[in-house]
Amino acid sequence: MGNTKKISSNEKFHFWGIKIPISYVFLALILAIAATYLYTTSIDTKRTEANSDTPINDSPYLIKRMSGYKFIRPLISAKPIYEYPGYEKIKKSISDLILSYQDKGIVSSVSFYMRDFDQSNWIAINNSERYFLGSIIKIPI
Repeated sequence: MGNTKKISSNEKFHFWGIKIPISYVFLALILAIAATYLYTTSIDTKRTEANSDTPINDSPYLIKRMSGYKFIRPLISAKPIYEYPGYEKIKKSISDLILSYQDKGIVSSVSFYMRDFDQSNWIAINNSERYFLGSIIKIPI
């Protein structure tokens, strides 16, 4: 029969010509796995804090991400926090129109929101104004 070798607890591992006990190799492996786990969980915690729905690092965007995944957080939306200054002329003309209708008594309150869906630029007038849901339902019609 073949030559069988019995493995004892004193077995040594040869690494670059140095004899290292097997128990030291297993201990180093376990420590490396534990260190990797602790490092990756701390990174995941930092990412979760950074991906909340609030602006981070003075970012001009409100970023919303999907949760429920272990390694990724897919982007749902990125909306500019501030109104687009390029729409100031439009905003001024609409505000003037609203004021003229209020002076004539045609309307009592108006709220206006415009968004460019290609670039996500937006403006709003009286955006805190309350309105009836039925008014929103008519928009597609």
